[in-house]
Formats: sequence, C-alpha cells, structure tokens
Amino acid sequence: MGTGVPTFTLPVPAVSQAAAMPFGPLRINAGSANACGGIIRFSDTTHGDIVQASASGSNVLEAGFSSSSPGAWGAGKSIYGTFTYEAAP
Repeated sequence: MGTGVPTFTLPVPAVSQAAAMPFGPLRINAGSANACGGIIRFSDTTHGDIVQASASGSNVLEAGFSSSSPGAWGAGKSIYGTFTYEAAP
C-alpha cells in the first residue's frame, strides 16, 4: 500500500460532478484494532479515490493512507466497498 489518497479509473466516464462528491461507503480492514470506515469519492469524470474516515476530537475527517495508517499493511489486509454513479451520455 502506498501513501496518500489511492485512485482508480472508472469503467466508463461519469457525468460531471463536484470534486470529492461521495460515491459510497467502504470498509478498511488493516488489522482487528485498525478496522475503520471510509468513503469512495468522485475525483473527476474518469477517476475515483478512497479515503479513510478518521476521528479528530468530536469531528470525523477524511484522510489519506500511509504505511501505518490506519494500520500496518500486509497479507490479509483489505479495502472493500460498493458504489454507483451516473455514466455520461
């Protein structure tokens, strides 16, 4: 797992939307003590990205990933989620 905000290419281009518009939820399994939720977001008309939801006091923030956040990455760790979006005409 690299650092920052992982991106992926959409199978077909999407209609234009605001950047960081949420597509859907995801679950991050980076170890039993480090399981957390996250968000699949719209990046541009051909890409999406994923961020973890992290707590800061009483606020929930969107954050990227690092080699140790939300946990140490290795065998058996996973990120999974589902999303839908409107394809461009």
